[in-house]
Amino acid sequence: MEPPDWSVVRRQRLAGTGKRVLGLDTIYLWNVSGGNLLHTLSGGTDDITDVIFSPNGSTLVSFGKSPYAATPTISVWDVSQGRLLYTLEGQTRAGKSYIFSPDGTILVTISRRNHPQVLSL
Repeated sequence: MEPPDWSVVRRQRLAGTGKRVLGLDTIYLWNVSGGNLLHTLSGGTDDITDVIFSPNGSTLVSFGKSPYAATPTISVWDVSQGRLLYTLEGQTRAGKSYIFSPDGTILVTISRRNHPQVLSL
């Protein structure tokens, strides 16, 4: 498979395991040490603005905006299967900061107006 057009990449992140990295508009999960593409993630949102891996690297959360939703959308992905688990729409404000709990079950977002929101995943 051809690598993505890296000129459109907005964000790159390494998982806690150090094995996967991704690029955006579409999400590409790569094995960094082997250099092979693991999964191409699509769906969730059309305009991905940021991503975060859970502490153990098994879950990826992407943040973006769907053309059909007035508020930001959070998409939760299974990294090993490369599939969308679910999306949360209309429950969040645009964030400037995100952090997982150490066990990866809670996500805290901080909006641009410094409003925290706690989401149970």
